[in-house]
Amino acid sequence: EPRLAPWLQAPPAGGTSARTTLDLALQRRVEAIVREETLPLREANLRHAAVVAIHNPTREILVLVSSADWSDARGGQINGALAPRSPGSVLKPFTYLLALDRNQRTPVSILADVPTSFRTLEGLDLPENYDRTCRGPVTLRTALASSLNLPALRELNALGGPRPLHDLLTQLGLTTPGNAPRAHGLGLTLGNAPARLLELTNAYATLATLGGHRPPVLFPDHPTAPEQPMLDPLHCYLIADILSDPAARASLFSPGGPLDLPFRCAAKTGTSSDFHDTWCIGYTPEFTVGVWAGNFEHQPMKGLSGVDGAGPIFHRTLRALHQGTAPTWFATPPGLTGVTVDVRTGKRLPDGSTGPHVRRDLVPDSLVPPVAAADDCDAEGRARLDASFKGWFDSRHNRRRGELTLDVSLPAAEPLRIITPTDGMTYLLDPEIPGGSSRLRPVTNFPGTVRWTSETLRIEEVPDAEPIIHLTPGEHHLTATDPRDDSIRHLRIRVGSL
Repeated sequence: EPRLAPWLQAPPAGGTSARTTLDLALQRRVEAIVREETLPLREANLRHAAVVAIHNPTREILVLVSSADWSDARGGQINGALAPRSPGSVLKPFTYLLALDRNQRTPVSILADVPTSFRTLEGLDLPENYDRTCRGPVTLRTALASSLNLPALRELNALGGPRPLHDLLTQLGLTTPGNAPRAHGLGLTLGNAPARLLELTNAYATLATLGGHRPPVLFPDHPTAPEQPMLDPLHCYLIADILSDPAARASLFSPGGPLDLPFRCAAKTGTSSDFHDTWCIGYTPEFTVGVWAGNFEHQPMKGLSGVDGAGPIFHRTLRALHQGTAPTWFATPPGLTGVTVDVRTGKRLPDGSTGPHVRRDLVPDSLVPPVAAADDCDAEGRARLDASFKGWFDSRHNRRRGELTLDVSLPAAEPLRIITPTDGMTYLLDPEIPGGSSRLRPVTNFPGTVRWTSETLRIEEVPDAEPIIHLTPGEHHLTATDPRDDSIRHLRIRVGSL
C-alpha cells in the first residue's frame, strides 16, 4: 500500500523500515475486491473507494486500501482512509448510544417519525427522511435500523443539541468535527461534519469491544495505548443487536442485500447529501470493516446509496476476513430483561402474545415498559395517538389509519415547544413583497392543535393547520394555549418596516 501516511503512527526510530500489522494476503484480496466492485459502478460515476479492516481485540489494522486505482489521474494517489469526507448516517448509532444513556431510551421506546421543524443558525429547517415519507410512531429499534433522519434529529435535540454527540465523537478519536459543535447543529447526526474512514472505523471497533477504546495500531513494534473503558457495555450490546437485525431494517433494506451475511454482523450504511459519498461500516466481535466509496474530486454519483456503493465491498471484505476465523456473536450481558411489547405503543404485553404489532425485545432491567392498558386502543383495536402526532396523522404521510387513531385528549409525553415565533423576536415588513412578509405561521411541535390569540393582531384560522397571523407595525402580545391541559404561553413580538 503506497499511500500509508507516516503520521498515522510513526515507525520506531533508528531504522528505514518498519513492520506493519497489515496482512499481505488479505490486503491483496481486498484490493482486488475494490477493483472488481468499483469497475461496474463507473457508469454511475463511482470511481474511488477505500477500506479499513481492524482486528478488534488488538486494534491492529489488517487491511488499509486507500483507493481503487493508484494510477487514476482523477485522484488515485489520495489516501481515502485519511481524507475527510461527509459520513452521512454512519454517525447515527452514536446519537442513539447517547439516547440510551441520557434520555433513558430502550429499543422499544416510541419515537415520533413526524414532520418536524428545527431552528438553525440560518433559520428554520424542515428535514426529511431518505425516502421522503414519515411513519408516525416507531420504536427506537426501527428508527436506527431503518436509518430514519427525523427521530435521530429529535433525539439529539432532546439531548440538548449537538454538543453531547460532538464530545463523544471527539473522545472516540475523530479529529475532523472541529471545536464548534453549534456550527454543525443537529445535522451532526446526519453527517454534516467531515470524518476520516480510519478514525470512524476505529470508533465502531469501540462499539465492537463493548466500550473499550484504544487507538488503531499499524506498527506493532511501536508503544501502544492501553484500552480504556469509555462506553456502557450494555448499551453497546443493544446497539449491536439493533444493527444486526434484518427485520428491523426491512422497510428500507431488502433482505438478501449486502448487509445480510451468512453470519451475524452489525452494519450501518451512510449516504451524504447529493450522493457525494457512500459508506458502510460494520463489525463482528472479531473484526470491524469500514468502506467509503465515491469520488475524490467530490463529483456526485448517480443515485447510489451506501448499500449500493460501499455495501458490496463491505460484504465481501468481511467474508474474506472470516474465511480463516469462525465468526461469533456477543453474549447477552446481565442487566437485560426480555419483554413482549406492542410496537405501536411500546407497552408490555403478556408473554406469548401474538399479532402483527407484537415483538419480543430486550430492555434494561430498570427500564421495563409499563403494562398495556385496555384503553390504549379503541374498540376497533387501533392504538390511540396523542396530539403530538396530529400533523402527521392528517397528512399524506399517514398510511397507518387502519392500526392507529388520534385522540387529542391524551396527555403527550413531551411538553409544548414553540419553535417560532420566539419571545422578543422582531419582524420587518418588506414593502417590495406586497403582503408576503406580513403573514406569519407559528411553528410548534404540536402542529395544528395549539390555539393562538392576540388582542392587536388578526389571526386567521386554517383547518387542520397552523393559523396565519397577519402582522402590522408595533409591539404585540401573542397567547398560545395548549389544548391538552389549557396551559398558556405568552410571547411578545415587535413588527417594524424596512
